[in-house]
Amino acid sequence: MDGGSSINILYYETFRRMGQTDKNLKPSNTVFHGMVPGKSAYPVGKIALEVAFGDDYDSRSETLTFEVVKIKSPYHALFGRPAYAKFMARPCYVYLQLKMPGHKGTITVHGSRKIALECEEGDAAYAKSVCATEELKFYKDNVNPADMTSLKKPTTERDPVLKFKSEDDTKLVDFVPGDSSKQFSISANLDTK
Repeated sequence: MDGGSSINILYYETFRRMGQTDKNLKPSNTVFHGMVPGKSAYPVGKIALEVAFGDDYDSRSETLTFEVVKIKSPYHALFGRPAYAKFMARPCYVYLQLKMPGHKGTITVHGSRKIALECEEGDAAYAKSVCATEELKFYKDNVNPADMTSLKKPTTERDPVLKFKSEDDTKLVDFVPGDSSKQFSISANLDTK
């Protein structure tokens, strides 16, 4: 359950374990962020799958489109806002429940705190390892270990754009024309109209 996601995600490893092949994928031009800090993710394609919730007493199924990504994850899939909208579902993250209307009443899907915690820890470990790998690659590509000169910290003296403007470069303007009880400062070079 990821109510912050604007897409449904299916991980490639799960996609393959479901017996799907790349020929079942349709092209996707979706680019998304937030899976790995600081990196963009590109799906290998998208696929429409029938998803069902419920039990023998009451169930509900809908066809959802998933973006298939080749990213390691402890999850199998992530249901985003499109899934919630299609099922008219309401997630409760506190109780790890998903409720939706069924044919005979409300269908409630119960989550597992233990599995949720394991997935969260696995996801955090993966993100940390990717970030560490990226940092190592950056230093290998950009730092010469033989160069012992210290890095110089940029200062505002060298960059006049970062300096604050003096008060001489500003003027006071009335919020309400003619009422000088409430004023604000603007650049002296700006027109007040």
